[in-house]
Amino acid sequence: MRVILDTNVFMSGVFFGGIPGRILGAFVEVPALAEPVSADPDDDKFLACAVAARVTVIVSGDKDLVDRSGWHGVRVLRPRPFVNEFLVEP
Repeated sequence: MRVILDTNVFMSGVFFGGIPGRILGAFVEVPALAEPVSADPDDDKFLACAVAARVTVIVSGDKDLVDRSGWHGVRVLRPRPFVNEFLVEP
């Protein structure tokens, strides 16, 4: 199931727990990648998340992550190219 939490629910869950915290705690951990992909192992969690969620674009300014663009069909775009491609005025 895909859900969207508004900022208030997310922040409340992070800082105060309670029912919003319970909602955050229910999110399933993303399985780790079978083998390292990025030069920075901390970046692999973003690639794993993208694959698990069937997301095709990650927006990042991290060079190691940008260098892995295209892996398993996941494009990694810096913020400006993302805006230019997806948020252009009609």
